[in-house]
Amino acid sequence: MQYRHGDLLIISIESIPKGAKKKQGKVIMEGEATGHAHVLDDGVLFEKDGRLYFDVKKARTTLRQTSPVKDDPDTHDPILIPRGRFMVIQERNYMPGPVPVQRVVD
Repeated sequence: MQYRHGDLLIISIESIPKGAKKKQGKVIMEGEATGHAHVLDDGVLFEKDGRLYFDVKKARTTLRQTSPVKDDPDTHDPILIPRGRFMVIQERNYMPGPVPVQRVVD
């Protein structure tokens, strides 16, 4: 299964990679443009080789956006993520030129 939350693509995987390190907190990623954050209500975050993963042990969890901006127009609706293990990929843009691959700023 795949899920979208702003500039994040979340993909269901069989297992968290061996050697992945547990991370503190529930913030998957912080948005660079508005200072908002993509936050899990429950689950365990892991990181390996710059890639993020998470494990949901309950029946489901909610991925939501928090924002320091009141009435942020760029708010992403909360989504439900079922029990399982997931890999997080941040969307990137390809543009010809000296910096061909750029992260999407959310």
